[in-house]
Amino acid sequence: MPRVMAFSAMVGVILVFTQASGGVTGFVNWIGERGIINSPRRAGVMAWGIGCLIFIESSITALVTGSISRPIFDRLQMSREKLAYICDSTAAPVCILIPLNAWGAFIIGLLAAEGLRPAGLHDVQGHATQLLRHRRIAVHPVHRLVATGLWPHETGRKAGNGNR
Repeated sequence: MPRVMAFSAMVGVILVFTQASGGVTGFVNWIGERGIINSPRRAGVMAWGIGCLIFIESSITALVTGSISRPIFDRLQMSREKLAYICDSTAAPVCILIPLNAWGAFIIGLLAAEGLRPAGLHDVQGHATQLLRHRRIAVHPVHRLVATGLWPHETGRKAGNGNR
């Protein structure tokens, strides 16, 4: 537990330094100059894409996605509720589906505690195999990612009051 807290604190410090040094502002200005993100739909897709690409740990994924996307959402006068929904609905599902993080270790620990593993495999190898097989039946994370990717971006419906 102390290692996880220390790791999360270090990532938080890096995010604060990036914001204080102007890294996020520079990125937002760079996007603005090129006209890459010039509509609410593109901003939502960008936030969803960042949430899907960063899978270190679920809270860190949400922090990074929010830190990068918030200035863009503010510039386009999009609600922060929508951003929060996108950040939360991509962070945990991606971390569950890609087991190279604490979620993977946690699920492997649960499988070990239950004694579930394919016959003939060593403990760690067997639990990792079970974890990868679990992804086929992980309906909720897949549904959450697909729904988050499609809902506000394709239908045009607004989350929260939709206006700032």
